[in-house]
Amino acid sequence: MKKALLLLSTLMLTASLTACGSDKTAIKDDNPAQAKVEETAAPAAEPAAEPVVEEVKEEAPSPDDIWTYYDNATWSDDFNGVKSSIETVVVTDQAPKDYDENNLTASAVGVKFKIENTTDKLWTTYPIVTPFSVGNQQPLTTVSAATSIVPAYFSVPAGYGHGKFYFLNNGTSNLTVTMTHSSGLEYIAATVKPGAAYTWRSTAGYAQGMRGGDYTISFHCSSGVNAKWSAFASNSVTEANA
Repeated sequence: MKKALLLLSTLMLTASLTACGSDKTAIKDDNPAQAKVEETAAPAAEPAAEPVVEEVKEEAPSPDDIWTYYDNATWSDDFNGVKSSIETVVVTDQAPKDYDENNLTASAVGVKFKIENTTDKLWTTYPIVTPFSVGNQQPLTTVSAATSIVPAYFSVPAGYGHGKFYFLNNGTSNLTVTMTHSSGLEYIAATVKPGAAYTWRSTAGYAQGMRGGDYTISFHCSSGVNAKWSAFASNSVTEANA
């Protein structure tokens, strides 16, 4: 009997503790302790990577480049919205002579042009410039003398036989002009009226060009010579015909 009472008391005590535990769990805490939450700090932002700038290295001139560059020889113009400019000028004394790649002894000039049309109109540009080299050139020169005959001299280098000669008669009588090669071959025999001009081109009768060598030009006028003349010899048929 005592054992039964003891067991019953134990069970009731356990139930009471359980109930108290339940009530205590249900009690609302007006000042609950704040749970300490360990915040995980966000990783610091990595600094932005600096842009990689590739260094552009100018290529050194090739040892095989025969040209000398003049980048400061510039020119520009704006014609009603059509902009033209010279970007580069190059020269050499090792260009092929008479188009012979094995004979690099000729002089030449190259020019790089830029033409930009900034309008809404169609423009046509001309002429097309063909590179050529001049073997010899005589600027416009005055020949004046009271005598009836005045000589002048011009030399044509070998390979530069495409010539162009200009004569202007400022006198009051007809002017006779002759040009003879040192071999005796006569290339020019023309009469120019007072105030008139005459242009002779080697391409008219000498498709292969004039002979290289020395030439004598004679000006003859009965009332005295008063004339101007100019000439050049080049390796370009196109230039002689211009």
